[in-house]
Amino acid sequence: MKRHVGCILQKTVMLAMFLMLAVGLGYAQSGIRVNVPFNFEIGGQTFPAGEYSLKPLPRFPHAVALQNQSGRTLSYIGTNSLQSRDVASSTKLVFNRYAGQYFLTQMWVAGSEVGWETMKSPVEIQLAKYSPGQQIALLSLSGR
Repeated sequence: MKRHVGCILQKTVMLAMFLMLAVGLGYAQSGIRVNVPFNFEIGGQTFPAGEYSLKPLPRFPHAVALQNQSGRTLSYIGTNSLQSRDVASSTKLVFNRYAGQYFLTQMWVAGSEVGWETMKSPVEIQLAKYSPGQQIALLSLSGR
């Protein structure tokens, strides 16, 4: 009996997590638009300061497209889901800074408890080992 209850509980938790992810993706379907005032890196690629959009890919729930101001896709970013205890009060991107280099690390959409975390590149992992880091959050220009 205990085994059956545990299986039901596990399935319920997995369904709840899936629904929270779906709600978070629903909020972000139009993407996150932000003006980044510094050069930054994602997955080993460097991008110049400027205006960007990040849009989830509906068929690939753990991927986000990075687009420039004209809508051209520059990169596809692999992500992992994040869960917060609190609902995000604003749409924002979070960057880690090590030795003057910025790395996109998290994306949050206002009204959701679910966010996305980018995978760290080998360069970021090495810099994190040997440099004191700092997190910087940029608020989005538009989040829905």
